[in-house]
Amino acid sequence: MLMRLGSLMGLWRKGRLTWNLLWDPRVPSAAKMMIPGALLYGLMPIDLVPDFLLALGQLDDLTLLLLAVTLFLRLAPAKVVREHLERQDGRRPPHEPPQGSGKVIDGDYRVVE
Repeated sequence: MLMRLGSLMGLWRKGRLTWNLLWDPRVPSAAKMMIPGALLYGLMPIDLVPDFLLALGQLDDLTLLLLAVTLFLRLAPAKVVREHLERQDGRRPPHEPPQGSGKVIDGDYRVVE
């Protein structure tokens, strides 16, 4: 029972991570297309394994979605993934701006008259 609970928690954590990364502008659009592509495949009436075959038809859709999520997480920049995981685990405050986001520019200035 504990092993199943751990697996469910791992799926929940991976799902939250995927959702947050889908909305992060630092993740390339090409990587983000993996998830909608897998979802669209699941909705298509033509499958590799027809859905009328009990369990097998849904299993190929689920497998493709899990593979798409895994590939998406590998294609996302490691630094961004790490940052989101730290937020999920409570090691980084949720309001802290992302590192390297370009929101703050340090520099010097001088007044020219």
